[in-house]
Amino acid sequence: MPGNDALVVHLLDGPTVSVSSVRHLVPDGSSRLVALLALDRRCLDRRFIAGTLWPDTDEGHAAGCLRTALWRLRREGLDIVVVGKTRLQLRGDIRVDVADELEWASRVIARRMSGDDLVMTERRAAGLDLLPGWYDDWVAPHREHLRQRILHALDELSGALSLAERHADAIEVAQASVACDPLRESGQRALIRAHLAEGNTVEARRAFARFAWLLDQELGLLPSDELAMVAGAPAPSALVGEPLARTA
Repeated sequence: MPGNDALVVHLLDGPTVSVSSVRHLVPDGSSRLVALLALDRRCLDRRFIAGTLWPDTDEGHAAGCLRTALWRLRREGLDIVVVGKTRLQLRGDIRVDVADELEWASRVIARRMSGDDLVMTERRAAGLDLLPGWYDDWVAPHREHLRQRILHALDELSGALSLAERHADAIEVAQASVACDPLRESGQRALIRAHLAEGNTVEARRAFARFAWLLDQELGLLPSDELAMVAGAPAPSALVGEPLARTA
């Protein structure tokens, strides 16, 4: 691998590794190892790694698979893993795009964002579904953690964009949150507020009505009275037994 500067592991549209913006493909047989080490930056025991990545085989075969994965990385010139006798770890000077997005989400949620943070990129949208098609048990907690952090950040970002009078962007960001999880009330609240900030009361009421119908169809529940108040709609608790179209 040429040079040691600007090393980045990309998981949101990878796994790939870039050096000074030049992308290098990770061999198929090594991709899960790279992803595991990139998501868990600790120094991990070899047996733990082998058992996690190859849980359906015996210990000896799993250890052999791990050695092969490391060999494939070396063959491609991807010197990204610190290899010890009993432990492995991703090199400390390597950035991981997932960590970058989590830092962005933390800034936005804390309302400490800069101008560059007020942007909804394709990479951030990709963070809503980390490593799609990967069904390994160890991926699920990382996927859900990233998804939740980005969803909360999108809610805050939509509000910040509305305050900056970037109404179309605010609505687009809120719609991305709603598309990821249509039953999540805080995302719907962000969308309704974005419509109201632009002065589109009818759109806000429509968004509330759609959510009320969906919530009833999927879960047999009503939206909160607080959300109805935001939308300027009748309180759902006062409409029990009435058609949900009354909220439109």
